[in-house]
Amino acid sequence: MWFASILLSGCSTESKQADTSVVVTPQLDQSDSCDQSDASRVPTGDIQCTNGRCLVAEGPFWMGSDIDETECPVHEVTLDAFEIDQFEVTLAEWQACVNQNRCGALPTHCLNELISRPDYTTTFPAVCVTWAQASAYCEDQGGRLPTEAEWEKAAAGRQGAKWAWGSSPPECDDANFRLASIYCWQGVRPVGWYSDSVSAFGLYDVNGNVFEWTEDWYDATFYAESPALNPIKDSGVCTSTIDAEPRACSNRVLRGGAYNTTEATIRNAARSFADPMLVDVNIGFRCAYDAP
Repeated sequence: MWFASILLSGCSTESKQADTSVVVTPQLDQSDSCDQSDASRVPTGDIQCTNGRCLVAEGPFWMGSDIDETECPVHEVTLDAFEIDQFEVTLAEWQACVNQNRCGALPTHCLNELISRPDYTTTFPAVCVTWAQASAYCEDQGGRLPTEAEWEKAAAGRQGAKWAWGSSPPECDDANFRLASIYCWQGVRPVGWYSDSVSAFGLYDVNGNVFEWTEDWYDATFYAESPALNPIKDSGVCTSTIDAEPRACSNRVLRGGAYNTTEATIRNAARSFADPMLVDVNIGFRCAYDAP
C-alpha cells in the first residue's frame, strides 16, 4: 500500500488546508431532539444508468438523520426526476475541458503531492477545484451541481440508508476513509475503485474518497423549515450552528466525506461545509442534470 503526507493538506477537523479555509464536519453524537421516522434505512432505489449518468426517478425519499441536530428532523422530501453522474468527475475529464479552452488548469500548488505519487492516474477524481469552478464545469457539460437533497437521495435511496450498502459500519473494503486512527488509504483512489459499494441508484464513491460540492448554501437550521418539494438553500441568511445568530450565507455544503475523515462524516446524511473558495486534494464533485 502506498503512503505519503497528503493528510497534511487534507480536509479534516484536525488539520489546516492547502489554502486558509477548513472543512467543518459533523460529529457522531446522538441527538435527543431529532424525531424518529418510518424510514427502513434499507438501500432502496432503481438503478438506471447509461453512459455514466444515473436516473433518479421523481418521488419522495427520507432525508436527514437523528444523529446530528443539523440533520434533523428526519423528513420526507419529494424531488422531481433528475440525472446525476455515476462517478465523480475525473482529472482526465477536467483536462479535456482545459484542452478545449473551456476550463482553467487546476492549481499545481494543490496537485503537486498527488501528481508525484507513484500510483498517480488521471482517473483520480478532479480535486483542488473551487465551488465556482465545479459549478461552471457542470454548466459547460449541460448540467449543474446537485442540490443537497438530490445528492442525498442519489446516495441513500428512498429509505435513507446510512451508507450506500446499508447500516453496517464501513470497513476499508467498503470505502476510502479513516477507520479510527488507521487510514484505509492515505490519499484519493481512482473513481469506481469500490465496485461493491454502489448506491441504491447506481452511484459510486458516495461515501469517502473526496468531499463533493453541492449547490446549496450551508444553513444548520435549514431542515427545520425547508419545503417538502425540491428543497434548496439558495438565498436568505444562514446559521453555522443550531444556536448561532443568522448571518449572510458564506459556506457551501459538502457531502460524502473524504479519505481522511471518519465513518461519521462519510454517512449519506452527514452535512459538511466549507468556504466556496477552498481548494484541496480531498474536495471534488459530480454533476446533476434535469431529466430529459
